[in-house]
Amino acid sequence: YEIYFVFACIWAFGSATFQDQLVDWRNEFSKWWINEFKSVKFPATGPVFNYFIHEETKKFLPWTDMVLEFELDPDIPLQSQIVDTAETTRVRYFMNLFIPK
Repeated sequence: YEIYFVFACIWAFGSATFQDQLVDWRNEFSKWWINEFKSVKFPATGPVFNYFIHEETKKFLPWTDMVLEFELDPDIPLQSQIVDTAETTRVRYFMNLFIPK
């Protein structure tokens, strides 16, 4: 269960960081986390925020693996359709966790 604790800590503490004109604090947090906490391994590329825990394998996978393929619905106006990205997938994931249906 350590991987879930790490995931929760990263998002609890690191998600409040931001990028200002001089420093990308999210990137700095990611580097710091990887250097300090070596017991849970992250993929070698990208910051720690780019990954979610796959429920079956219990491994970190990129959010892009969860992005749904876009299908244009001709009955819905183009400006009303949502094209999923890694960011919208990430937001939807956390919204589904925190807001009961």
